[in-house]
Amino acid sequence: TTDECNNCLKDPCPNLMNYTCTNGHNTRNCTCKPSNAGNNCEYLVGDPCASYPCMNGGTCTGNTASKTYKCQCPAGRYGTQCQFAGDACSNVTCAVTGQCTKIFD
Repeated sequence: TTDECNNCLKDPCPNLMNYTCTNGHNTRNCTCKPSNAGNNCEYLVGDPCASYPCMNGGTCTGNTASKTYKCQCPAGRYGTQCQFAGDACSNVTCAVTGQCTKIFD
């Protein structure tokens, strides 16, 4: 296989220590080592981010010990999984003395 046909070289899995790459026709397949999970073997087994809880381009940070995760949402997205778009306060009517405050990142 020449370098230009080797999809493992053109589009490698991100962490070279956590996978075995198998070259295919216009594709590559990453087989994770037993300690890793994720589409690109980027998470440790047991990491709550391995199930990809963040949606719409959100970046996940997981805590394996407490089995919790936090999504950092891109601009214009909010919610625990970045599942909502727009302004979180747009559909909220507060009393005259109240003010809506967005609690999600």
